[in-house]
Amino acid sequence: MGEKVEYEFSSSIDLKDDEGKIWGAVFISPSKELGKRDIILMDEKSGTY
Repeated sequence: MGEKVEYEFSSSIDLKDDEGKIWGAVFISPSKELGKRDIILMDEKSGTY
């Protein structure tokens, strides 16, 4: 039999500059409208948009 593979799922992605510093993140969230999603940009310094 094959090996057991474990996956990690996340609803956010870190955004990095050319030097590797994290400056923000993108977060996917269920929308209030059924079947849709909201995409949220979270800036490291100023917060969520």
